Formats: sequence, structure tokens, C-alpha cells
Amino acid sequence: MNAIFYARSLKSIDLAVAYPVFSAGTMLLVTGALLVLFREGLTLQKAAGMLVICAGIALVR
Repeated sequence: MNAIFYARSLKSIDLAVAYPVFSAGTMLLVTGALLVLFREGLTLQKAAGMLVICAGIALVR
């Protein structure tokens, strides 16, 4: 499903922006799913990593 959205977004977004946003967004979604579905704990290191990813996405946009 992510590949479909990625392919459609390339029509309107530059590849240099779309690739980092979608790859980082996928990592965030997977981590979020692990927290919710498997009740995996959120450590300080994971939270900091997710914050850095979000900051990177904001800077690319």
C-alpha cells in the first residue's frame, strides 16, 4: 500500500523530498504499530530516534 501512495506522490512531489519522507514515515509507522499491537515498550532511545526522524522530515519539507 505504501508503494501505491509513493508512486502517486511522485507525480506532484520531487523525488529528493518524496523518498526520505516515505522511508522515514514507514519507519515511524512500523514503530508505532509495534508499540500498539505488540505492546513493546517505548525507551528513551526509541523516542529520541523518532523525534530525530520527525525533525528530519520537517527539515526536508
